[in-house]
Amino acid sequence: FVGTLDNIKEQAKAGPADLMSKVQDAIESLKGKVQAAMDDPTSLAPGGGGLAACASWYGTKVIEKLTALMAEIVALFEKIFEVIENMAGPFKNLGDTMEDAMLGIKNTMKGLTM
Repeated sequence: FVGTLDNIKEQAKAGPADLMSKVQDAIESLKGKVQAAMDDPTSLAPGGGGLAACASWYGTKVIEKLTALMAEIVALFEKIFEVIENMAGPFKNLGDTMEDAMLGIKNTMKGLTM
């Protein structure tokens, strides 16, 4: 029990850095996929026959949509980072509070075992 509380305390004191790192990795991965599609939009066009003639038009339309999607993705993740950064203070406070509480719990447990 005390070990679990110690782990929670340490994670709280560390703050949301790990979460931010994971979100950043996800953003970069998604942006890379969207950028790859933007770099070669004809790869998204259906293949074969008469549709091949439409590939240029289709590619242009796809780039327009992907550009708008990328802007929305960036705005969304900026908001997520803002929320995560706002969580940093409360996480640190939680870690400090838990540290104080852990001292009390450990002292109580020692008193019970004596």
